[in-house]
Amino acid sequence: MLSLVIVEDESNIRDCLIHLFPWDSLGIHVAASFSNGQDAFRYLSAEHADILLTDIRLPNISGLDLVRMLRENKNPIEVVILTGYKHFDYAQQAIRYKVHDFLLKPIKYEELTAARVRV
Repeated sequence: MLSLVIVEDESNIRDCLIHLFPWDSLGIHVAASFSNGQDAFRYLSAEHADILLTDIRLPNISGLDLVRMLRENKNPIEVVILTGYKHFDYAQQAIRYKVHDFLLKPIKYEELTAARVRV
């Protein structure tokens, strides 16, 4: 089973992603969730996870900064960005950091299922 870390500052969205999406049926276990990038980085510096699902705009450090820091530390985690912003520069940075997918909110079940990372 693959392990997933979710980073989303909006508690209602985070709770929906954790509890309402059928991760188990996809062979994925939600290992941890965080409301900010700093706590997620600390966790991922000490613990293994296969997939990171993160928002871009977060308190403390952005989702893109989180991915950059993980890449600088040679963390091979697969990343899916979830954002409400269509800014091209966000997508461009995500490509530089070898992000697996870039999804726009509001997210649809089919889109998240299609973005499932193959590790």
